[in-house]
Amino acid sequence: MSGTLAGRDAPATTRPDPAGHARGRRVRVLHVITHLDHGGAQANTLLTVAGLDRGRYQVDLAGGPGPLEQEARAAADRCHVLPYFRRSLLSLGDLRAAVALLRLAGGYDVVHTHGSKAGVLGRLAARLRRVPAVVHTIHGFPVHDYMPRHRRRALLALERVAARFADRIVCVCDANAAEALALRVARPEQLRVVVSGVPSELVRSGDGQRVRRQLRIPAGAPVVCTVTRLMEQKAPLDFVAAARQVLGAAPDAHVLLVGDGPLRDQVAAAAAGRPGELAARIVQVLSLPDRGAGMGAAGAARVAGRYDVGEMVAGLDALYRDALRERRGSRA
Repeated sequence: MSGTLAGRDAPATTRPDPAGHARGRRVRVLHVITHLDHGGAQANTLLTVAGLDRGRYQVDLAGGPGPLEQEARAAADRCHVLPYFRRSLLSLGDLRAAVALLRLAGGYDVVHTHGSKAGVLGRLAARLRRVPAVVHTIHGFPVHDYMPRHRRRALLALERVAARFADRIVCVCDANAAEALALRVARPEQLRVVVSGVPSELVRSGDGQRVRRQLRIPAGAPVVCTVTRLMEQKAPLDFVAAARQVLGAAPDAHVLLVGDGPLRDQVAAAAAGRPGELAARIVQVLSLPDRGAGMGAAGAARVAGRYDVGEMVAGLDALYRDALRERRGSRA
């Protein structure tokens, strides 16, 4: 296992912690994530790690390497980078990662895992080390319609076994919660929805005209944009195909796709495709500029109201308290 990389160290406090532990001891939380590459799960995790109240929590992080290591060290009290923890389905480093997590998990009050591989190995390690509360967040599902059937069955079997080791399973939206139940990777009594938050400053209206000038888009031209991770689950090729149909129906429109990921080369080289319904909806909105502007403003207001980082962190704080109380009660 690699050495511990210290982030920020907060002083101890004499305030009682949410689990009712002895006065003066903070609740120790370990977040586990497969890698520290760019992505929604990583952003969600780092915001949570940074946002939890250091008066009541010590928050550590363990994960595979990636470009977000510096941000991880800044967010966590202690950051453990496991160089052999990789995204690939099966790798020679998985056993070493499992042993490292088994060593790390002991002594924590809460182990909170993120993503599929970290979720399977981390939940197992936490339960073997008798961690009082084991929490897993489903940021996305390891299965999709384009994978071989035998691989899909194997991955679902692993997720269903790992679900037995968790006290709480968190979904970041209602649609994911419904899918988790349909796939049987969570039980209703385990499941909680804690909406993934974003910093409020990111959803404030910016200088749209400046962006148009930078991208050489005429001031009055309609713009369609998606911001996404370029991976199979996000179906970016469908958006590219729809964009071609949109430009055929509205040649003055400008279509932007912002993101990166494993499908970047395929997206850049994509030709015509099939999603006519998506294209029709986009063209319909473009034909009613006032409606499109209203939808944009309503969307920004909805994000600012519900998808706030503070609300997300408060929801997880309450979830940790609840899970710890429940475990303490069952032991009594």
